[in-house]
Amino acid sequence: MLSDVDNANLFARCLIDEGLEVCKLRDENAEANKVMVKWHHEEGSASACNRLASVGIFINVVSLPGDQSSQESGLLFELNELTRLGINPNEIRMLAEATAGALLGRCKLEFVAQVVAKIASRLSGIT
Repeated sequence: MLSDVDNANLFARCLIDEGLEVCKLRDENAEANKVMVKWHHEEGSASACNRLASVGIFINVVSLPGDQSSQESGLLFELNELTRLGINPNEIRMLAEATAGALLGRCKLEFVAQVVAKIASRLSGIT
């Protein structure tokens, strides 16, 4: 099983491969299990956050340096709980691909929800 930091770095690299802009990969501090994506799209980060929540991916919207007070543009993913539950590298890749697909409109949300449910089912032991 990979560490929080390893999982976060893998998730970040996969998101980059899928075309998303990751702010930075950190591996030496308490925030290392988090991945921040810059989201400068018309719809706004709150809408993106809500779209992901509708398929079972729960993230936070945060301000990035240079953001106006009313315009938060960061999407913050935390992977510590997924690591604790035993997510594997293949599932991290699947989750990153589905997340990017949902954010960029490349995947139907129903498909993304199925991917999330499959991963959640294995992690919870419920089939």
